[in-house]
Amino acid sequence: MVKKQICLVITKSNFGGAQKYVYEIATSLDKDIFDVTVALGGNGILKTKLEESGIEVISIPHLERDISIFNELKVFKFLINFFHKKHFDVVHLNSSKIGGLGGLAAKLCSTPKVIFTAHGWAFNEERSFLSKLLIKLSYWTTIMICDKTIAVSENIKKRVLGWPFVANKIDVIHNGVKEIDFYEKEIAREKISKVNQNVSKEKFLIGTIAELHPIKGLDILIESAKEVTKIENVQFVIIGDGHIKKELEEKIQSLNLDKKVILIGFLDNAAKYLKAFDLFILPSRSEALALVLLEAGLAEVPVIASKVGGLPEIISDKKYGRLFTSENSNELSNEINSAIENYEETKITAQNLNHRIRENFSYKKMLEETSKNYL
Repeated sequence: MVKKQICLVITKSNFGGAQKYVYEIATSLDKDIFDVTVALGGNGILKTKLEESGIEVISIPHLERDISIFNELKVFKFLINFFHKKHFDVVHLNSSKIGGLGGLAAKLCSTPKVIFTAHGWAFNEERSFLSKLLIKLSYWTTIMICDKTIAVSENIKKRVLGWPFVANKIDVIHNGVKEIDFYEKEIAREKISKVNQNVSKEKFLIGTIAELHPIKGLDILIESAKEVTKIENVQFVIIGDGHIKKELEEKIQSLNLDKKVILIGFLDNAAKYLKAFDLFILPSRSEALALVLLEAGLAEVPVIASKVGGLPEIISDKKYGRLFTSENSNELSNEINSAIENYEETKITAQNLNHRIRENFSYKKMLEETSKNYL
């Protein structure tokens, strides 16, 4: 049997949600049916993990998140040569930056099937009207070039349904989550406290895992901590790294929250530590269908999340958790305080969410539905 040649392409090689998606697909596809290559920008954690798993990885020179016409032309030329040489059966694109360039390059090289997964829309971010218009045009072009677009949530599909000619080209395949070998609560707390001695193993820990990026709303979480930390024995722990670390540190210091809000930094396999938390917060300004929220639910940690993107598709009812209005730190602090004050009821929502995720957001289901598009 001749194997299908699959190429997964992504711009950044850090290890956020889209990168986890690429990693899990690349390492989980049936090796008797598919031969997988991943092409990416940079030399980050995703590249290391894929190589350790025996996946062929190709670094794309000059591929960066920021736009530079000169670099884009170099990337496009590289992709043309790469796709022409390798003759892939499927090219699966996984970020907005590489979507248009990669889609056009693959089509020019007569790739039989080109797929784009929309992990989110960049026009949801704070930008000028003209910038948003140009980004929308870029997305529309990408969807039209590609044979199929996968939306990871109903909300992602809904945001573009009014665009001409795209409705029949988009399918929703919800993100799914694999079973995770979580550290037990006390072990996770012990490990985190060794990373940063300011973390108390005895306190009520409110945590999150996120890239330190404005879109993740961590400044909102820190603002909310002003009111929440009036409750004794509460501490906030933020796991992750990113380019706004200094800004967040300055905000924590300006609010005199140095001992109450702790930036842990990057932890490898961060999801394994989730049971350390008594409450998990996802304060994002924009999300598609956050994998980390599914992971928190799998860990049976009660969750509070912003009411954005596909998050209400996970927390579809109050029995599964709490939602708050994005950007509203007062509403978030009220929800956190209420969750703490009614913690026995709060713990029941975590059990309900765990059941919901196992039934509706399984990784096996996501992989099966995605791989059907490769055949």
